[in-house]
This record gives sequence, structure tokens and C-alpha cells, in this order.
Amino acid sequence: MYRKLISAMAVLCYCLLPLTVHAEEATAQSVISVHGEGMAEATPDMATITLGIVTESKDGAAAQKENAIVAQKIRGSLYEMGISEKDIQTNNFSFQPQHDYNRTDSSNRLIGYRVENSLVVRLSDISRSGEVIDRSLKAGANQVNSLNFGIKDTKALRSRALTAAVTDARERAEVIAKALGVQIHGVKLVSESTSRPYAAARNFDGLAMAKAEGINVSTPIESGEVSISATVQIEFFVE
Repeated sequence: MYRKLISAMAVLCYCLLPLTVHAEEATAQSVISVHGEGMAEATPDMATITLGIVTESKDGAAAQKENAIVAQKIRGSLYEMGISEKDIQTNNFSFQPQHDYNRTDSSNRLIGYRVENSLVVRLSDISRSGEVIDRSLKAGANQVNSLNFGIKDTKALRSRALTAAVTDARERAEVIAKALGVQIHGVKLVSESTSRPYAAARNFDGLAMAKAEGINVSTPIESGEVSISATVQIEFFVE
């Protein structure tokens, strides 16, 4: 009886073997793997300006006091524009002794102190960016470290960039499929990546220097466009 049971199981396994092999062959479908790129642009609706205040003096307390006075003047000027206190914050503050290195005897002589203070100003009305910079420089700021434009809601912009990337990938896959004489029949795998919103960098070193020298120069600001780029990697089933 035991031998008959073993024989029956062997026959059953032999009968099922072709079905298993056939199922494995059916799942081994051909694929085309393509890369797609997309970009979306939008008009910015917010701006972030970073202002710098640098003061130096032989006396540390004097350098710090002068810096604080300038910072308060800048804040007061911005408050007069209607900018709220919550939209102005200190981003960085440093107090450093300055030394003069003597190569002859390898000594460091203390010659004074340097205080650096950075204020970040956030604007919803980007058309006032130039006025913020002008008022701040007039109040005593001697650096404009950065001006960045952005958008408050990036979700729609990211969706547009991803849609463009997927469309690009699909078009590439269709060109390849046509050249190979096959047709696309579904998607096996998708991976994606999107960048942070970015805009062209702006340099205000020359403007700050002109203001420091007493030259009356207004600040022209063109916001341009904010962009987001996206990439996708898609594997399409083909037959």
C-alpha cells in the first residue's frame, strides 16, 4: 500500500511539472526601461531676504552695541513698511576677536573685535523686495547675503513636473517599441524624484558697496520664475 501511494504521488508530480514550467514562462515578459524628465515653472508668491550687519571695533562692547543699534534701526524701518515682527528673525549672530599674526615671533596680537548679525525677512508681497533692501541698507545693513523667491504651495507645481516627466518617458518608450516592432502592454515598475523649487541666484555685493559709499542707487528686482524638475524611471511590459 505504501509503495502504491509513493508511485501515485510521483505520477501526480510528473503531471504537474509542465504546468509549473508553463506558468514560469508566462510570467517572464519582456520589458523596456526608459528615463523621463520634466520641468514646471510658476510665478513666485513669496520672497526671503537675508541681510547682514557687520561691525568692528577695538572694544568688544562697542562693536556689539553698534551692531545692536543698527539691527534695531533696520527692524524699525521694516515695521514702518508694515512688515510684522514674526516675519523678521535673527538667523545668525557671531562675536569674534580679531588677531594680527606676526610671522617673525609667531605671536598673535589682539587688534579688535568683529560682530556679525544676520536678519531674515519674509515677504508675501514680492514687489516690495527692492524697497526692503533699500531701506535696510539705508538703516545700516552692509550685506545682502541672499534673496530667494519661492511659492507657498509646491504641490501643484510638483504634479505638473511629474506629469511632464511621465509623458516624456512614455514617448521615449513608444519610439523604442515601434523600432523593435513590439507594443506596450502595461507598466511593471515606476520610480520618481523631484527637486526643490529653485530660482536664479542673485548677487548684491556691488549694490551694498555702492550704498556704503553713499551712492544713491535703487534696487531693481525681477523675480523671474520658480522651477521644479522631476525625473522618472519606468519599466513597460511589451509584446
